[in-house]
Amino acid sequence: MAKLEWTQNALTDLKRLDNLVIRRIVKKISWFADNFKNITPELLSKEIKGFLKFRVGDWRVLYTLEDDTIVIQFVDHRSKIYKRIK
Repeated sequence: MAKLEWTQNALTDLKRLDNLVIRRIVKKISWFADNFKNITPELLSKEIKGFLKFRVGDWRVLYTLEDDTIVIQFVDHRSKIYKRIK
């Protein structure tokens, strides 16, 4: 199991969501951390290079890796998240 950390941006992003969506995203992040060694990370490119992503339905979680820790950076809808980071 990989360690997880949340940035203030990611926590703020979660607070804006519906409780059902929050539970779904947190459950997927927990699963992701437990199974991280078996997952191939999806790297982003261009202006958002340096971030990695995974999907939770229409939601995207952008994260970075720092040593053995997954740092959740942003959580948002797929139609908005990439515009926010640019």
